[in-house]
Amino acid sequence: MALTNINNLFVIIIFGGLNLLAFINFTNPLKINQRGNKWFALFLFLLSSCWLGLRF
Repeated sequence: MALTNINNLFVIIIFGGLNLLAFINFTNPLKINQRGNKWFALFLFLLSSCWLGLRF
């Protein structure tokens, strides 16, 4: 039981971190390599949704 709670916590942390990084890359605060940052943000968002799919 305790192991599943720790596993859930790790999935939530990874999902939240990847979504935050994707949002930061998508907004592109430095306005450098805009096209590449948008593609990378899309990749990170899809990767985080895959992590969420593994859990639920």
